[in-house]
Amino acid sequence: MLESEKSILLVEDDTSTRLIIQKSISKWGCKILSVSSAEEAIRVVNMITPTLALIDISLPGIDGITLAEMLLKKNVTAVVLMTADKNHATNTALKNHKVICKPFNNDELKEIVMQTSFIFD
Repeated sequence: MLESEKSILLVEDDTSTRLIIQKSISKWGCKILSVSSAEEAIRVVNMITPTLALIDISLPGIDGITLAEMLLKKNVTAVVLMTADKNHATNTALKNHKVICKPFNNDELKEIVMQTSFIFD
């Protein structure tokens, strides 16, 4: 398995949201690996270990929380979950993860990525 230096795996099923986030991240000088499903994410991680996984919670098929747990077992050391649920703090399944609420701006996203990983070292 290859380690992809300064790479972020983005898992977002909504095409427009995925493109907006992808555009923001590409400005940071990071490699972005963008997929629309958990199954695609697993295939990517079986080939390349990203520095960070940025995962939508509400994915079709395997949900984002389950995917996060699977990727952590595959040596992805940093995960940020994305949700539109403003009451996510009451979700006990999220207690061990960094979470960012949609909609968010580029600065908010960059801040949580900086807190979660060493991608900008």
